[in-house]
Amino acid sequence: MSYHTPPEPFAVTQSAVMETARIAPLDVLGLLACLWRGKWIVVLSVTIAVVLAGYYAFAISTPRYAATVTLQVAKPVETGSTSFDRPLSAEIAQLRSQSLLDRVIEELDLLDNPSFNRHLTPISAWSVSGIRATLRETLSGQAQAIPNAGTIQAKTRDNLQSIVSARADEESRVLSITAIAGSEQGAIIVANTVAEMYILDQVETTRAQTQNTITWLTDRVYAQQIDLARKEAEITDLISRAQVTDQLAFDALKREALDTDTRLREARATLATLRSAADSSAPALANASRVEGQIAALEAMRQTLSTQLTTQSEGLAQLQQLRREADAARVLYETFLARLQDASLQTGLQPPQSRILRAAGTADYVATRKTLLVGLAALLGAVLGITWVFLRDVLSTGFREPVALRNASGLPVIGQMPRLRLRNTAQLLDHLAASAGRGSQDAAAALRTAILASGTAEGSKTILCTSSTTGEGKTQLSLALAHSFGGLGKAVLLIDADAENGGVARYLTQSQSHPLQTVLNDQIPLAHAVQRDPRWHVETLTAHAENPDIFCTADFSRFLHRLGERYDHIIINAPAVLSSVDARILAQHADQVVYAVRWSQTPLDLIRAGQQVLYDVQAPITGLVMTLADMKNQRRASRHWSPSSKRFAQS
Repeated sequence: MSYHTPPEPFAVTQSAVMETARIAPLDVLGLLACLWRGKWIVVLSVTIAVVLAGYYAFAISTPRYAATVTLQVAKPVETGSTSFDRPLSAEIAQLRSQSLLDRVIEELDLLDNPSFNRHLTPISAWSVSGIRATLRETLSGQAQAIPNAGTIQAKTRDNLQSIVSARADEESRVLSITAIAGSEQGAIIVANTVAEMYILDQVETTRAQTQNTITWLTDRVYAQQIDLARKEAEITDLISRAQVTDQLAFDALKREALDTDTRLREARATLATLRSAADSSAPALANASRVEGQIAALEAMRQTLSTQLTTQSEGLAQLQQLRREADAARVLYETFLARLQDASLQTGLQPPQSRILRAAGTADYVATRKTLLVGLAALLGAVLGITWVFLRDVLSTGFREPVALRNASGLPVIGQMPRLRLRNTAQLLDHLAASAGRGSQDAAAALRTAILASGTAEGSKTILCTSSTTGEGKTQLSLALAHSFGGLGKAVLLIDADAENGGVARYLTQSQSHPLQTVLNDQIPLAHAVQRDPRWHVETLTAHAENPDIFCTADFSRFLHRLGERYDHIIINAPAVLSSVDARILAQHADQVVYAVRWSQTPLDLIRAGQQVLYDVQAPITGLVMTLADMKNQRRASRHWSPSSKRFAQS
C-alpha cells in the first residue's frame, strides 16, 4: 500500500500565484463560450421579459390617442412707437390657466367622467391606491377625509392639465394644442373644446375690455361736458359783469386814451403860450380861461379812460384765460366723444386674436408602443440574462478545466466523467453497455488506465471512490470504473458502502442489502450476499454497517483479504468524507483513493477540507476525477479564457 504525500499549502498557493501571473488579455471567444454555456438562462430571461411586457402591453395597458388643433395667433399691433407684442409663451400659459380649464370641465361635464374624476370609481382595497390609503390610515390613525367639491374640482383640473399640451412657433405665430386621451373621439373632443374655449375666452376678454373702455370714455365725456359748460358760463358771466367785449374794443379804448393825452398836452402847451405873452386884454384872458376849461375837461376824460382801460385790461386777460381753458376742455370733450363713438361702433365687431387653421379630425395612436415595449423588454431581458450568466461564472467557486483544478488543489486530475442525460437511474448500465455510451466508456477506460499506471497490479486491487459531499456523482463514477475493469475480463467486486444514501442500489434492477456483520461472520455466505446483474460482468455487494467501528476490526481486514484473493479488483463506493466517518476508515484499507469533484460545482474549500481529512488518515489519494462534466462545453472552452478560473485552461 503506497501513500500519496500531501502537497505543502505554500506550494499550492505559489503554484496558483504563478498560474495567475499567466492571465491573458480578454478573450472574446472565451466570453462567447461562457455565454453559450448559459444560453438557456438568457433565453429564459428574454422569454420572461417578453411575456411580462407583452401581457402588460396587450392586456393591461390602456391605449392612448393624441389629437392636435392648429391655431394662427394674430401678429402684434403697433401704433407709433408703442408695441402691443404678446409672446406665444403667454398664450400657452393662458391655455393652461385655471379659468380656461374650468370652462372646459364645465363644457364637457368632466366632473362626471371617471377618466378625469377618480373619486367616481370606488378604490379596491387590494389596488395600489387602496393599499396606500390603508397604510396611511394605519400609520396616522385617522380615517381618510372625504374630498369636498373644491378638492374634486382641483384634482379634475390637474388631470385635464396633464393631458393637454401646447407648442408654439414664434416666427410663424402658429400654436398647436395637443390632447391625449384613452379613445380617439375623446382626444378629438378635448382638443377641439380647448381650442374653442381659448378663442371664446379671447373674444369675451376683448369684449369686456371694450365695454370697460366705453364705460370709462362715457364717464370722461360726461365730465368734460360738464367742465366745458362751466367754463362757458364763466365766460358769459365775466363779459356781462365786467362789460368786456373783445380785443378790438380794448384797442379802440386805448387809442381814445392816447388821443386824449395828445389833446391834453396840446392844451397845456397853448395855455403856457398865452400866459407867456403877458397880454392882459379881455380877449386874451377869455382865451386863457377857455383853454383852462378844456384842460380840466380833458383831464377828467383821461381819468375816466384810464379807469376803463385798467378794468378792461384785467377782464380781457381773465376772459382770454377762460377761453383757453374752454377750448382745451372742448378739445378733450370732442376727442373722448369721438373715441366713445368709435368704441361703440366696434362693439361686437372685433375679430378674435386667434383663428383655427386645422381642427382635430383624427387622432393618432401614441401609446402604448407595444412593439417597442416588447423589443425593449427583450433587450433588457437579454442584458439581465447575459449579466446573470457572467456573474454566475465569475462568482462560481467550481472548476471547469482540469488544469485549473490541478493548480488549485495540487493533485493530478486523472480523468473526467461526462454527465449522462438519463430518464431514470436504472438505465445507466444499459447506457454503459450500449454503443451510445461510447463517450462514457472511453472516459472510464482513460480513468482505468490512469489508475493502473499509477501503481502496480497489487497496488490497484482495492480502489475507493469518494467525494467531499453527496451529489457529486461518485456512485456513477464507481459503476463506470467497475464496468470498465469488468470489460477487461477481470473479476470485479463493487462494494456499496453508501447504502444509506441510495448508493448503487438505485442503478440495479434488483438489490438487497445485508448487515455487514452477518457477512463477516459468514452467517450469510458471500456467494449469497453478492448480487449479479446480467447486464454486466461485475458482482455487487451491498452491506450496511450498523456501527462504523466494524471497519476498524480485524474481521473486516481479513474479509477484504479474502475478497482480494477471489477478485482482481475491488471497487468501494464510500460515503462522502465530510459527511460520514466511514469513508475515512475505509480509505485506510484502500490501495488507491479516487476523489470525485463535480464539474463546475464543488468549491475549492470543500475539496481541500476533504483532502485534509484523507491526509490525516494517510489515505493514498491517487488523484481527482471531474464528474458530471458537460463535455460539449468543456471541449468548446478547452482553449479559451474562462471567467471563473481567470486563467488559461489548455488541455
